Amino acid sequence: MGLRWHSSSASDVGRKRKINEDALLSRDEDGLWLVADGMGGHDAGDVASKAVVHAFRQVRFAGSLTDRLDLFEDTLIDLNLQLRHYAQQSLRGRTMGTTVVAMLAFQNWALCLWVGDSRLYQYRHGRLRQVSRDHSVWQEMLDQGMNESQLQKQADLRSVITRAVGGHPRLVMDTQLMDVQAGDRFLLCTDGLYRELDDEECARILIEEDTDQACQILLQQALERGGHDNISLILVDVVVPV
Repeated sequence: MGLRWHSSSASDVGRKRKINEDALLSRDEDGLWLVADGMGGHDAGDVASKAVVHAFRQVRFAGSLTDRLDLFEDTLIDLNLQLRHYAQQSLRGRTMGTTVVAMLAFQNWALCLWVGDSRLYQYRHGRLRQVSRDHSVWQEMLDQGMNESQLQKQADLRSVITRAVGGHPRLVMDTQLMDVQAGDRFLLCTDGLYRELDDEECARILIEEDTDQACQILLQQALERGGHDNISLILVDVVVPV
């Protein structure tokens, strides 16, 4: 008997921003979940993130996981070109782009795909593991050997991303293959969530058995911490049909 997927999502403008530049897509029946965090403000960031969601809402996935990956990558490459063209023609070259983190599932496997600093976590047996790796100046400096205490004086670097859909002529997407088990829970989110709640706090909330309840608690906790940015997340549970 195959695995089944159930998801819950939430998004909020937060308490500091005027518009919500995040966008979400959940297609449980097709094994696709996606979170996008736009940049560039009104008519730029929100347009970019919504364009990604609109495009992947139309895509019809079929075949093996490799086939689905190829289609996902082709779609994102086309979007990258479209967003750059839109920025040149309609925004006079103004900065425009969006992060993307997605999960593609097929049988007992799933792919994490991402560009930028929106994240995917896997929660299994009480342990929360970050699967994606931020495309950011902050992460690059950590990779070069600097520790977080050294970087605290340059906290603004946390928000400087090095990759985005629409950001560069050539799109480079990272992928990570994951095995999937019944009982696994996956969290896709924008930085508006993980900058307010650390991994241990998120893990304690994910103990909640009800997906919808856990999703709403995460959102409310992030808002109570200040809600300094747009907050968006999708929780995906792996279940076995009864």
